[in-house]
Amino acid sequence: MVQELKLNVPESATDILVFVHGFGVRWDSRGMFTDIEQSLPRSWGKVLFDLYKIDSKDVFVTSINEQVQRLSEVLGQLKFNYPDLKVHLLAHSQGCMITALLKPKIPGKVILLAPPEHIGTRLEEYFNNYPGSHKVEGELIVPRRDKTITHIPADYFKQSQNTNVQELILEYSNLKKINFLHATKDEVLGGVSYKLLQKTKNIEIIELPADHNFTGQSRLELVKYVSQILTG
Repeated sequence: MVQELKLNVPESATDILVFVHGFGVRWDSRGMFTDIEQSLPRSWGKVLFDLYKIDSKDVFVTSINEQVQRLSEVLGQLKFNYPDLKVHLLAHSQGCMITALLKPKIPGKVILLAPPEHIGTRLEEYFNNYPGSHKVEGELIVPRRDKTITHIPADYFKQSQNTNVQELILEYSNLKKINFLHATKDEVLGGVSYKLLQKTKNIEIIELPADHNFTGQSRLELVKYVSQILTG
């Protein structure tokens, strides 16, 4: 099994964006991250990587602690190899929780896209009821629309069922300003409101009428938002 890391750093780069994907997907976040990547200035460095372990079309979800460690290692590698670059970070969905758990001290900007308020029962119910999902030998197997198969350990959701992601983000905002995009038509997370994070000094929340993965017209608005935050 492998964990890919896609690194593209032009010689003239002064900035680099690290992408942290969400639950059950790979480094490209099913095309969302590649759409954002392609919109960045050519002089920017980009880092896309797998949090999980991959075997062909099978995606094996790793533990929360392993994901946090993986992000830490990627950022540490960048700091060692490119100490003069300004590192920025963009995370989606559960990747926002992984980011907030680590609380990386980076010089650049932090962008969180459609983070959950909590991890646990709702996400577990969503994948338990996902078309074609079934349990085999201690794991939930979920065939996905992109033809990959997600393998979720039976105890995965218990690892984070008491995790309040809003509190983690609030704690992180004491160290870094957080740019936050709220997808108001989120079919995965449901009617999240982020009450704990509203009117917080170091968190800027923008609402966008989008589904969880910012598909259709909202993808263009997403790309525009990220570009404005990073280069505006």
